[in-house]
Amino acid sequence: MLRSMKALTSLNVNFNSKNVENMEFMFSELSSIKNLTVKLDTHNVKNMFYMFGLCTSLKSLNLSSFDTQNVASMRYMFDCCYSLEEIDVSSFNTVNVKELYGMFHSCRSIKELDLSSFNTTIDVNCGGMFDSCSKLQRLDISGFHFPERVKFLDFYTEKPVVLIVNKDMEKNAKEQVRNNWMVIVK
Repeated sequence: MLRSMKALTSLNVNFNSKNVENMEFMFSELSSIKNLTVKLDTHNVKNMFYMFGLCTSLKSLNLSSFDTQNVASMRYMFDCCYSLEEIDVSSFNTVNVKELYGMFHSCRSIKELDLSSFNTTIDVNCGGMFDSCSKLQRLDISGFHFPERVKFLDFYTEKPVVLIVNKDMEKNAKEQVRNNWMVIVK
């Protein structure tokens, strides 16, 4: 829809989207955008693939109004949002999501991610979800429920990470984290 409008630096989006099911690439490649206000009815959306991908100048994003209960793909949703420092995804319900692969890939300025609202299970592909999030220092994945064999925490960070997990994930997390990371059970 707005893909590749590289000259935009600020945008306020508020329109009737109640019947929209696909928001793939909707705001992608807005490489100069610094301020983006998004108020959309997302309750029917099934696909958010690469929705904000390559918004390389975007500093913060509040998506707390998003209803994601029907979304199946959030793959690469924020890929290469290099300047993103703050993101609010506290309303995200991921019960139907099957793809989280690369969701925050290369969000290299973000220091904290609160994904405690994500109710994520084994059926989800979440490989590379945090790859190249090198500044990440705090990650709350206490809503994730994976058995021991799922590997998704193998990513490099410049500083130790405080990882917040639930009791079910404690063993899995402790086996995957780097030596200088701290695991807190919520």
